[in-house]
Amino acid sequence: MKDLIHKTLPSFSVWTLIFLAVFIFAGYFLVIEQYTAFTAIVFGSITAFFSYYAYFYTKEKIRLELFEKRWEIYESLLKFSSMVTKFGRIRRNSKDEKEKEEVIKGLIEAHSSFRGIGYHKTKALFSNDIHDYFDSINESYAWLISFDGVRNKNYDQEMSHLLNIVDTSKKLPDLMRPYVYFGEYKN
Repeated sequence: MKDLIHKTLPSFSVWTLIFLAVFIFAGYFLVIEQYTAFTAIVFGSITAFFSYYAYFYTKEKIRLELFEKRWEIYESLLKFSSMVTKFGRIRRNSKDEKEKEEVIKGLIEAHSSFRGIGYHKTKALFSNDIHDYFDSINESYAWLISFDGVRNKNYDQEMSHLLNIVDTSKKLPDLMRPYVYFGEYKN
């Protein structure tokens, strides 16, 4: 709230100077007895003042709504990445019921962030750099899920795909900073 007050105070002083100039101009019309011009100037300046602040607060509301939608995707990808990190693989056919349940939750999170509907949300809410990164995660996911339970002879390729997903928790905060951070990136 303090940042909002500090941001509006400098613009408020500019508006004060503008209103002062408008009222001096309007006073001139009062002196020459042009009352209709005076009322038009006063109402016009008040309308401009409220329009400016309506624009300012609407812009902030839109940013907040986008933040909430982007945050859902961010959170879903981190949950999926945490599941892969925890188990070291994507294994749908585990004999352990608790592991199987957590993997299924992780797969649901994957569909919320970079597969299924999440793919389209990501395409709509983020720029190409994020979308390209999510495509690489999707490629790793597809590779790992394809070889679920199969002994793979290409261990290096498997580790490459696994590390791509595991490293997400380290890379994602910096990559998503312009989209989910309200600090110095704010326009």
